Amino acid sequence: MRKYSKKLSAKALRVVDSQTPTESLQLPEGPKETLVEYGPHRLTTDVTSLCHHLREVNVDKHIPERLCELNREVQAELGRCASDLFWRELLLGDSHSCTLSTEEMEAIKVDTLREVARKWSYPQPCCNSRADSFNVTPKFAKVVETLQSHKARANSFRGLIIVRSKTVAVLMAKLLEQISAAGQIPSMRSTALISLSENGKIPDKSDWDLLVIPKSLEDMRLPDFTLVIRYDVFESQLSYAYSYARCQKSGGSLIHMMERNRSDHCRIVGEMRTLGGDVRRWFLETIRRPKGAIPPRTLHESLDPYRLDSDDPAGEQVNRIRDPTTSSYIQESDAVTVIHRLAASSQSGQSAYWVRPLFHFQKTGEGGDAFYTCTVLFPAGCPVHDVTGPQRKSKWQARRAACFDACRRLADAGVLNYRTFPQPSPVVLSVDEQSHAGAMVTSNGRENTKSAKASIATHQFPKKSPEFWKNTLGTPPNVLHPMIVSIWPAVGGDHAPVLILTREPLPDLADIKLWTFGSTSTAHLFRAAPLHVDSTQLDLLHKYTLRVCRALCNKPLSYSVESLPYFLAPTNLPGGQSFTNPPSKRGELASLSGYIPWDLVELAAGQFVIPLVSDKDIKIRPQISDTIVQDRKVEFTNRHFVERVRDDMTPLSKPSDSPRESEFPSFLEFCKARIKTFTGLRDEHQPLLEVSVLPPPMNYLSPTFKVMDASKHSQVKYLIPELCFRFTISASTYRTMLLVPSTMRRIDDLLLAKEFNARFFHNIISEDLLLEAITPPAAMVEYDYDRLELFGDGFLKYLSSLYCFTTMPSACEGDLHDHRRAMIANKTLFQGVVHSGLPQFIQSKAFTVKLWQPVLTELVESQSQQADATTGDSSTSGGQTTQKGRRSKRQKQKEEHGLQWLGEKTLADVVEAILGAAYFSGGLSAALRAAKILNIRIPEVDQWSDLASRGTAIHSDPPSATAASSVQAIEGILGYTVKKPQFFTHALTHSAMGIQGPFHTERLQFLGDAILDFLVVRYIFDRYPSLSPGGLSLLKNAMVSNSALAALCVNIGLHKHVGHDSPVVGNTIRTYSIQLDIKREEEYQLAKSEDRLPGQYWAEFDAPKILSDIIESTIGALYISDDFTDTGASTFFDFAFKPFYDRHIRLKTLRLHPSATLTDLLESFGCKQYAIEKQRSGHSRALAEVKVHSVILARAEDTTVAAAVRNAALHALNALDGDPYFMTRTCDCRR
Repeated sequence: MRKYSKKLSAKALRVVDSQTPTESLQLPEGPKETLVEYGPHRLTTDVTSLCHHLREVNVDKHIPERLCELNREVQAELGRCASDLFWRELLLGDSHSCTLSTEEMEAIKVDTLREVARKWSYPQPCCNSRADSFNVTPKFAKVVETLQSHKARANSFRGLIIVRSKTVAVLMAKLLEQISAAGQIPSMRSTALISLSENGKIPDKSDWDLLVIPKSLEDMRLPDFTLVIRYDVFESQLSYAYSYARCQKSGGSLIHMMERNRSDHCRIVGEMRTLGGDVRRWFLETIRRPKGAIPPRTLHESLDPYRLDSDDPAGEQVNRIRDPTTSSYIQESDAVTVIHRLAASSQSGQSAYWVRPLFHFQKTGEGGDAFYTCTVLFPAGCPVHDVTGPQRKSKWQARRAACFDACRRLADAGVLNYRTFPQPSPVVLSVDEQSHAGAMVTSNGRENTKSAKASIATHQFPKKSPEFWKNTLGTPPNVLHPMIVSIWPAVGGDHAPVLILTREPLPDLADIKLWTFGSTSTAHLFRAAPLHVDSTQLDLLHKYTLRVCRALCNKPLSYSVESLPYFLAPTNLPGGQSFTNPPSKRGELASLSGYIPWDLVELAAGQFVIPLVSDKDIKIRPQISDTIVQDRKVEFTNRHFVERVRDDMTPLSKPSDSPRESEFPSFLEFCKARIKTFTGLRDEHQPLLEVSVLPPPMNYLSPTFKVMDASKHSQVKYLIPELCFRFTISASTYRTMLLVPSTMRRIDDLLLAKEFNARFFHNIISEDLLLEAITPPAAMVEYDYDRLELFGDGFLKYLSSLYCFTTMPSACEGDLHDHRRAMIANKTLFQGVVHSGLPQFIQSKAFTVKLWQPVLTELVESQSQQADATTGDSSTSGGQTTQKGRRSKRQKQKEEHGLQWLGEKTLADVVEAILGAAYFSGGLSAALRAAKILNIRIPEVDQWSDLASRGTAIHSDPPSATAASSVQAIEGILGYTVKKPQFFTHALTHSAMGIQGPFHTERLQFLGDAILDFLVVRYIFDRYPSLSPGGLSLLKNAMVSNSALAALCVNIGLHKHVGHDSPVVGNTIRTYSIQLDIKREEEYQLAKSEDRLPGQYWAEFDAPKILSDIIESTIGALYISDDFTDTGASTFFDFAFKPFYDRHIRLKTLRLHPSATLTDLLESFGCKQYAIEKQRSGHSRALAEVKVHSVILARAEDTTVAAAVRNAALHALNALDGDPYFMTRTCDCRR
């Protein structure tokens, strides 16, 4: 078998399943892993005395801000002693503590700065936390303690410390040298390695026994170590594999540093060390062999590159691959991780994982002349084939170079997904930092935030534009990346596919819904392979784009090639439903070679019109239906679509149905009277053209789009072909181009959502949901955050209630309510996000098509300001400034294009909507991560199990046992086997009986109320996926009302098990249950006779509150009984609540009369123009019509007016449930 395997370059495999034990899946005897905890380091804004003195001397700002930022990082990681050491090494040392650019080296050559550093008295590092002179961080002190113990025990000690920052690595090594010289760690020689040598080798091992490196060098070839310390927590299984391999052979120790009480550190280290079957197989290959293995889909790799941008000088040219969508970039040190992440994502989720190499190495030469090349072996699902990199002196350098070349190849092909690019982790503020931020926001001196005069709760924020266009504008346009725009279904005529050609590839984008001529169309977006263009073709595309934009804006626009972020072009691809993307191979993008009609591009680029008929022959071409015509040779004028050729009409015909010519006996006479240069026709019997006016670009993103009344803009209905000119862009192409401004605005929105998702949430949220979450109703599009906000509000109440319950075990219900209210108040949510940069991503402004232009707004404003400065004229053209000097509405819109006014409630709503979007994208864990990123105040909680751990750790006197017979009866009611029945003693006991403790009745009600709210809102979202937020709110309020819960309590028989010592309470419950049973039977019989489902038969009774309280406390007890998980509560909900709600609480039965429900629902939209009109129809029947803004929503006939109104209201409720966009496109009362 081995002989054949070698000859065939194959590998023999055997089937391994979960029932087959195998030693190959066990990790070999490796290092001893230890978790070392250190105390928190209180970050303060105070700087050391040396820093303060340097600030005073640095009046001319000689010290670059990058160096100040690095110093802050050093102080945070190593302490105040290292901060002073940083400045000493920087200003006086021969080898600087960080890499400096030439400009920075010149900047700090200031005698006054060096004089301060020279005369300063530098303290020695003190690692005794009890001493007054303690000047290092608890984290570094713990490292020193660890080194002392291992150095004393090991005969041949060799240690490695991996840190995040290069500068921290250098300063740590120097601090350890000082500590060793002081005798605290005898005979330990420390050195830092922060850059690569040409041959890829490390310093001679005889010169050191402790090496400090940044994480960016962890993949290099290193000797074996007896001790490896991971100074920072890295969320990367690849990084863990590197560290494991460093001390595997020596049987040494692997130390994971973790901050005490940091739940995120516990989670990350736990996840990194949890190796499932597939990941374990990959892990073994990775630590054993340089060729590694293609990882499984389950590989856990954070997007965080764990590097500091400030580590590299500002002027240093680092070889990078930039992602234009998110502005993130890949360096050579990131490339190996990116390739692992890409290979893992390319694995099929359907087939079983099997180990095969990810890299192949080839050696050339021997000894000092030896070189290596590495080939990246991509899985079959990747869009490129294997990539071989350049030669390098070592395998690990060759691997890096090959991975970087592979990333470059993918990027050049336009298929390197932006989701694979590294992204720094978002900054999560601590509670103290949030309080400080909140104080800054609420202070009078609000930083960069302007409040509205009418309301101090409304503030001005910048409105962000996507970084994509800014990042790509400087890219030479010799290679363009096409995006095909195909409109289907086409409304108002044929729409030919067109191209948007960008300088760098757009990411995959969702299709765009457009509202055209009272109907919906969809712009389908398809990416295509890069298009190489020469200078002539580029010039044609530039002029064609200008032609389209000048026609759309009806203005003499003129932009250079350098200022256009994209170009437009026609195609000869089939349009409409018959459109198919050109064929492609193995995941590659389709080529558009031969699909661009360059002759038509050249025609439109050269001239805007040509004669419709030739000078020799007045003959209308067959393709006249795809033509746009105009009756004068002027670029900026009215244009018309040709509807048809009227062979039955000539210039001599009488214009009976054409208002413009109705005063004249014939069209010819009209021309003689109105056209000054008219000299007659060559053919007075030529057929006429029936035309329709060309509409201007409009906001096709708004459902309230109104069809333009052509009669108000043009009275032209017929034109004489001989007097017409043909526009050089075809009608089908121009119809699609009319949609380009709206399409580009939506593309901007999608790009912004992708950027926001990557930078803040590491792509854990579905982008379409995130875009919905950051869009307020004021944006006037078909979606907004209202539905998600309703769900997010329920989740936030659930999360905050559980947090309060588990962290405040001795608080009464009133205190819990107060604390929760403070946690989720609009002001609190506003303060948590205002300093995070989130407000700029909110898209609150409606698209104003008249302000659209194909270039960046910032560039136009800059050019305008430069022009004004040159001419000394600050007024705007086009009469936009009035005679009194007031700004026109259009001018104000332009000036405030990049600004928006947002209320605190709007920001709070966005936060809740994002939580809802996160939950629907990734469940509870994703929603909790989003809550942390949005600075919801839940410290020391990083995963859902942290809340459960806190809850199960609550100590209380054990409740008295519940009788076995009662437990059996309760389990029958709940539909669930109770794990800890003793908690139901509290749950079913009236609060007046005075049972106290962490699990007393009122606390259980508090928790159960929040859990029930969440279960209900989750249920109605699943049950009514298209219902409006107003309808969902009506249903939710009805389902969690005291009267509904009390009726449910009686319906399932739980009221019989309520514990109380009050005869009054007992009589009240009995009386209510008897009356309710009678009313239920009456309603059931009436519903049967009327052939309908029963309604809310409990609505006319005052329900005892104790019954609804018992329902809530029972849910709380189930949650606690299941160790703070919702398994039992969800089962109870499915078993008892859902059937009850499905039978009794629906949109049609919310009120006694459906017309009242309809009124509530319409008013929830803010609609003021609705009515139910009643009249008598024939044969003595009544007719009722529900009208919204004069649009008939529903109608019904019956023998009586009351019956007709009732049925019409029911039909209207059904219609609104089935058509979620009806009110959006019909009602504009709020707008």
